[in-house]
Amino acid sequence: MEHTITLTASWGRGSLIAFRFFFAYFIFYIFPFPLDFLPKISGLFQPLTDLSAAICSYIAKNLTGVEHEIYGTANGSGDSTLNYVQFFIFMAYSLIITIVWSVTDRRRKNYEKLLYWLIILIRYYVAAIMISYGLAKILKTQFTFPTSDRLHQSFGDASPMGLLWTFMGYSTPYNIFTGLGEFIGGFLLFFRRTRLLGALIIIAVMSHVAMLNFAYDVPVKLFSLHLLSMAILIVVPDAKRLLNIFLLNKPTIPETSHPIYFDAKTKWYYMIGKGLLVVIILTTNIMGQLEARKDIEEHLKTSNRYDPLLGEFDVESFELNGEVVPPGKMDTRRWKKVIINQKNIDIQSTDGGSIPWHFHGNNYGHKIILLSHDLSTMGNFRFVSDSSSLIMEGTLNQDSLKIKLKKKSENQFVLVSRGFHWVNEFPFYK
Repeated sequence: MEHTITLTASWGRGSLIAFRFFFAYFIFYIFPFPLDFLPKISGLFQPLTDLSAAICSYIAKNLTGVEHEIYGTANGSGDSTLNYVQFFIFMAYSLIITIVWSVTDRRRKNYEKLLYWLIILIRYYVAAIMISYGLAKILKTQFTFPTSDRLHQSFGDASPMGLLWTFMGYSTPYNIFTGLGEFIGGFLLFFRRTRLLGALIIIAVMSHVAMLNFAYDVPVKLFSLHLLSMAILIVVPDAKRLLNIFLLNKPTIPETSHPIYFDAKTKWYYMIGKGLLVVIILTTNIMGQLEARKDIEEHLKTSNRYDPLLGEFDVESFELNGEVVPPGKMDTRRWKKVIINQKNIDIQSTDGGSIPWHFHGNNYGHKIILLSHDLSTMGNFRFVSDSSSLIMEGTLNQDSLKIKLKKKSENQFVLVSRGFHWVNEFPFYK
């Protein structure tokens, strides 16, 4: 039989006011969950979502003095101007509701049953989110192994978020380890007997995630803090018992509870509804992540046709206007090394100088176009390539060039080739 969480018979005034505020705020924040998991129903709330975005956008543009562009559609950032405006609007709405509620319901002694149902709603919401993130790490759809252009990118040119994504994507075991923490913690929240353990796991996990978001400037700071605060709220009814166990070294008693319903019919309705919701959440997340994994694999297969043009190349021979230029001569004009990524090419000369160019490669037409950053100079080349070499022939700065290049294997990168070692006589730090 499902039970409620029984707290003190009479709450203090501060507890009553705090509950009213957080109840209103979290309802605003997670709406329309769990209806958005039901097929063909989530779309019914899209007009309301669009209206909310329009209101937040209007306030951001006209009342806050923000001059830069306001993005109203999902773009990967959860810390946009719109998100912060929405946060403060929810706070304002919740404050108004708290004042009105406190005046109209001032004789209320506690909200035990309402707290109980709020925690159930938050448990399922946090569980759905954590299971999604956990599966994304277990199946490596969130952090993939560093691609060729990432491996060839200068370490100092990476953004803090890019550095974190490379760090996470490198290690599959670490992805699975962190993903299991999120998945198991979320799954335990589905059940009353394991909710406390699940919430404690989520608090540990989300404290780490929130710290990473702040330390590496990942634009999910607001969302991670909300998930962390929700996990803490789930633990609040057990705070005194946990305090006795972990800090005060005092004995504690089992959770005191009483039934929320008394007939078998209501119980079965509840159990069937709960079971269906859990199945829908698990199925939706698993199918979604498997589909994402399939899309990533297809993208990597598709991207392979461009691989001959991506990477780091050493110049084996260099011809300028029909004459072979050996290393050591015309050091400022002779190429020594070429690094190509999706949009840029870095040409390093023998004297150590480096010139960045815009790059466009057409693998089907076997053409390469170089364009200087100030758009004043353009180079046109035809090329022949295989997995290990590249031959470019064309014109640049009114000069005729023919360059033979040898591709550096990705296995030559220490990050790729080093691997795991049980025994290390000395730290391998490079």
